[in-house]
Amino acid sequence: MSTISFRFGRKKCADELNDNSSNFSKAEERRSCWSVLSINRVVIEAKIIHKRGGKFKILDDNRGGRYIGTIADASDVIRCIV
Repeated sequence: MSTISFRFGRKKCADELNDNSSNFSKAEERRSCWSVLSINRVVIEAKIIHKRGGKFKILDDNRGGRYIGTIADASDVIRCIV
């Protein structure tokens, strides 16, 4: 079974669609940036991606993955490192 991805212009096989070894896709990698966040009064460096409505999803962090998948508000972002 395979599907066609028109957005990226290539065909994806079922093995690629079910591969959970990578935490995020290449598209998310391109749209993300490292930033400094304050979550529950803890300052961390994290790779974030904008989801919408002033919300950011944490893709990676410097705390051993403790905050991966956490949704942060825009007011939690201190600065972005581009």
